[in-house]
Amino acid sequence: MTESKVSPELNIAIDLSVEEREKSLDLNVGYSEEFEEWELIIRYTGSLSQVRDELGISIEELLGGYAIVRIPQYLIGRLSDYPQINYIEKPKSLILDQMVGITASCINSVRLPDYSLKGKGVLVACLDSGIVNGNDPYLYGEKVRASLIRGARKLPFQERQPSPLVGWGALCLVDSIPRG
Repeated sequence: MTESKVSPELNIAIDLSVEEREKSLDLNVGYSEEFEEWELIIRYTGSLSQVRDELGISIEELLGGYAIVRIPQYLIGRLSDYPQINYIEKPKSLILDQMVGITASCINSVRLPDYSLKGKGVLVACLDSGIVNGNDPYLYGEKVRASLIRGARKLPFQERQPSPLVGWGALCLVDSIPRG
């Protein structure tokens, strides 16, 4: 095994038993006990067809020289020996990576009683003004907010801001959005 190509976290995870990894919040992420294989992220150059054919593993090629590999643990050493493989790492838990942001944005407080919000039924809008002739090149948050609120009205159950039920910013925007 070419150790310099394998992330330190993956090296530690490989050296531990499944039982020991399960005690950790992050070391077992990417391991499927049912199939006894790892789902790993690799950085590569060139073609992966030789690796795929010789090792008989599942490789999902992504953009930018990255791929997701499903591979039995005993083959990770052989995978690292291929010259096409630059680096191998295990996935990380999104929750652990985002914990600081989640705490800072007060998401924990709405996930607990009295609110117990889980996100079910939530709609998210991704607005992209794009670079189109006629679009405002200086479109920023306050302008978008003003445009949306122009036709917005408070929801029927909202008597004051912030609403004790939903907090700040719950508005009905149905009349704000132009119909085509």
